[in-house]
Amino acid sequence: MAPFAINFALLSYTLCRVLCVFSLSIPGIMRKSIPYHCFLSCLLLGFLMLSVRPSWARQEMEAPIPITTKSGEARQYYKQARAHMGNMQQNKAAQALDKALQLDPDFSMAHLLRAQVSGPDPENFLEHYNKAIALKSNASEGEQLMISVMQASVENRSEEAMRHLTTLAERFPNDKYVHLLNGQFALNNNDADKAILHLGKAVALDSHFGDAYNLLGYAYTQKEDFGKAEEAFRNYIKASPKEANPYDSMGDLLTKRGKHQEAIQNYKKAAALDPGFNVSLTKIGHNYLFMGQLDESRKAYQYAESKAPLYTEKADNIMALAESYLWEGRYKEAILATDRGIKLLQQHHSTYYLIWAYLQQAQIYTQMNDLPKAKASLAQLIPLQNREELIPYQKANLQLRQLFVEALMAAKAKDYAQATAKAGEFKAKVEATPNAGQMQEYHKLMGIIAYQQENPKDALTHLAQADQNSPRVLYYQSLAEAKVGNTEKAAQLAKKLNSLNEPSSEYALVKASMAKTKLASNK
Repeated sequence: MAPFAINFALLSYTLCRVLCVFSLSIPGIMRKSIPYHCFLSCLLLGFLMLSVRPSWARQEMEAPIPITTKSGEARQYYKQARAHMGNMQQNKAAQALDKALQLDPDFSMAHLLRAQVSGPDPENFLEHYNKAIALKSNASEGEQLMISVMQASVENRSEEAMRHLTTLAERFPNDKYVHLLNGQFALNNNDADKAILHLGKAVALDSHFGDAYNLLGYAYTQKEDFGKAEEAFRNYIKASPKEANPYDSMGDLLTKRGKHQEAIQNYKKAAALDPGFNVSLTKIGHNYLFMGQLDESRKAYQYAESKAPLYTEKADNIMALAESYLWEGRYKEAILATDRGIKLLQQHHSTYYLIWAYLQQAQIYTQMNDLPKAKASLAQLIPLQNREELIPYQKANLQLRQLFVEALMAAKAKDYAQATAKAGEFKAKVEATPNAGQMQEYHKLMGIIAYQQENPKDALTHLAQADQNSPRVLYYQSLAEAKVGNTEKAAQLAKKLNSLNEPSSEYALVKASMAKTKLASNK
């Protein structure tokens, strides 16, 4: 499984994939603090071991990271949970971890993993996360570094997290989960080559390591090496033939390649193996959408909503339904659907999900040129964005998205000075905690503003530095190339845009713009 973009059923998963320590779910291909009181002492201890007991130190470095607990039975439950998490079985993982913690309440790594499978419950996340931090000194060196990766991620210190990951790989080169974790983070940072390097080491250490084959499949997909991606996913299926997630992952590859009927069959297989694997039912709707069968896609989303065990999954299907209306430029129906999704999230007091829903709704209103309602949607964020359950990483991301939407709104109002100022604020925040992906978002934003100012050359300069698979980037590149007379290039970009096969709210908004243009040209 891999979310193609931010969606509501998978927001907790998206958060988890950034924070995950070594359970490692699957990264999106197409889509969770405090001083480090042990880090320097651990490094010093490592140097002492090398100088005083060289052969023993070498043996320690070559061994996997030990699992520190006073209960052998708790250790077994922990291992079960780790396997469940690799197959996206979060509820089963939570149950196993709860049993482990009953046997050993001071099991720091079990608390760390339990935080990651808290789903949409922020209090549960914080309870276990804080316990993991408090018990950090009880853990081994490698486990402390794992916890440090989590801390740095939660505190939105990505460079620090990467340093800890590098240290882990150097000190524990024969731990398959260390390489899995490094591969995960590399893939999240769009470094498929580095991901493949680490994931290749993971499967070399364990040729039946399904988690690594899964991530490897997405890494090769990112590089558009579809043959190797398929091989990796087939190895994942061989490793876990009775699990739903391997078939869901293969479905993602087939979707990307435009083999929609085959993708649907894989998603149906996943749902048959695990009726609670609701995301596969949602993705059936996505594939009907890509085939242009919009009524069938809506039936699929409605069916998935009716079968969803979690309110977040219900909300995800409602928002997917809204996006299907955007594909036809039917803004009013899209707004009605988002209103329904927001009402559901309000009933469950789901702060993080609600904020994303309001941001999405604001973008729809902006594209409708109904700026008063767009502003009203953003005004709903004021009482939400400073709530205690939001961790620093979430707050930072949400602040960036709000600035992005505010810049789009200003550009729509032709207040380009304000739009550029908002983009400048966005850039300053990104530069404070360097993130290549977010800097690409800045260039995307500046490209859109430049195009709307009728400056296609500047637009193309910025858009060239953005994500070249982003729907908005491809859309505005195509328009800008046409403006400067490069009709052949514009057509190539439009063709790529139409064959993305990657569902997202951004793609739906682009499709709405294209539908509006088509309708205007047919009048």
